[in-house]
Amino acid sequence: ISRDRITRRSGGTALAIKRNILFSPLDMSASIINEYAAGTTIHTKRGTIAIISLYIPPSNDHLNSQLFSLLSKHNKLIIIGDLNAKSKLWHCNTENKRGLHFEQLTNKHDVLVLNNSSPTFPSSNNVLDLSICSSSLRSSFHKFQILPDQISDYKATLTSFKLSIDKLTFEINMRVRFRS
Repeated sequence: ISRDRITRRSGGTALAIKRNILFSPLDMSASIINEYAAGTTIHTKRGTIAIISLYIPPSNDHLNSQLFSLLSKHNKLIIIGDLNAKSKLWHCNTENKRGLHFEQLTNKHDVLVLNNSSPTFPSSNNVLDLSICSSSLRSSFHKFQILPDQISDYKATLTSFKLSIDKLTFEINMRVRFRS
């Protein structure tokens, strides 16, 4: 599932899903995050889980409210992406307005930032690519790590969850490599 950026020649977001996992693409066409998000739902023993790959440009301040309105629609949610939100809570050196707003929204909607202290944007030593999940998925979270791969100025990340579908147990690995 992919969303190419329509306002620029390159970039976008995507999700790759194994063939043996039943999924349904999320319809984001009525949302202002459409160009910047690719989403799906999968069905597990723990219920339906929404997974969204997201890019929020530094200049776009309108996405925070829309992004977290998804939380009211999906009580099991995983969001991964370049959110350009700086907060000391997720180990950034500095804070910005978006980061402070995200702090409030993560508390309000009971979601967790899964990153460790390793910077995803080494040139500024900040964590800009975030992995977030609803607290109901915390027990399925397996690991977060920074990979040695680097695209442009960003480090790739890998976020893993262990989930079960009927008799099949599988691991969801989300690799993020964004270039804004």
